[in-house]
Amino acid sequence: MSIEIAENEITFEWEERDDSTPYLIHMIAGSFAGISEHCSMLPIDTIKTHMQVKKSNPGFINTLRSLQSNIGFLGLWKGASIQALGCVPAHAAYFSIYEHAKSIMNLNDGNQHFILFGLTGALATCIHDIIITPFDVLKQRQQLTRQKINFILKNMIKQEGLFSLFRSVPVTMMINLPSAATIVCVNESLKIMYKPQNGHSFWSYLACASFAGSAAACVTIPLDVIKTKLQTQSIQKNLVSMRSKDEVKQIKLEVVDKKSQLISSFARNYQSSQDMAQSSGIKYRNILQTIQSIYLEEGLRGFVKGVTPRMLQQAPSAAISWTVYETVSYTHLRAHETPEHLVCRLLLEKKK
Repeated sequence: MSIEIAENEITFEWEERDDSTPYLIHMIAGSFAGISEHCSMLPIDTIKTHMQVKKSNPGFINTLRSLQSNIGFLGLWKGASIQALGCVPAHAAYFSIYEHAKSIMNLNDGNQHFILFGLTGALATCIHDIIITPFDVLKQRQQLTRQKINFILKNMIKQEGLFSLFRSVPVTMMINLPSAATIVCVNESLKIMYKPQNGHSFWSYLACASFAGSAAACVTIPLDVIKTKLQTQSIQKNLVSMRSKDEVKQIKLEVVDKKSQLISSFARNYQSSQDMAQSSGIKYRNILQTIQSIYLEEGLRGFVKGVTPRMLQQAPSAAISWTVYETVSYTHLRAHETPEHLVCRLLLEKKK
């Protein structure tokens, strides 16, 4: 928090954190941010999930039309309750750790700390991912079926074991570490580089976070596809069985056409892993084997499926999350501002 009064220039920097702010406030602000972000963007996430689990590539519009006819408009919010249940503690931990890291590293000085900004985001997302991954697994499976959460959870543990709730934690971290680092780094840097003369407003925060979210989405889409495969595989069996004979024939032809020695060896390893997977009932066992499966069955295009809904989801998600967080934090600062701060803010508002 800084106040400068010099030569008739008044600046009230409410966006700079006061290190004395209780961490409970950061946790409450983070919880509001998480619920606002995930619940508002869930329809886009539902479309992305359906696009990524199918071996064909129907496209964003066709997938939306299919879902509208099959589950209706409200069906796009399937999984909202379990998502909200997970994102409250996950985002509370994320933003409180983020603020604590910024305080320890002395990053609240208004200067550029490009690498350290990214590091704070990466540190915060580690605990966030461990908390939210089991909830995200259940959410995605509910998005693909009409089953209730308790039935999905019971079947998962019976068929795949308790570990299935955490199988995607490594790839989730592989996605979210660079994603969170990119979002925080770009967002914080833009706020410093393009700070308006009279301080940031709601819309400037929205713009900075939205741009940061778009950048993160482009960086992490292949890993997001892998994560979806790992998290939804028992549900995918029913979807795969619905493929047409032409699709199955096309997949086989694509595999046969790969004539190089490297690809042949790759295919043999893939077949061996598939035989093992069939005997255990688990198709996607780890990250490398999932990469093999996607490449041989869908080609390189399989790694960018869902990029459109991911960008449509990630940009506003980051914008909503960070703007809500800043707004709730600002509300707390306004409620506890000193008389000197109040005078400066009122003079600044009058000047505007």
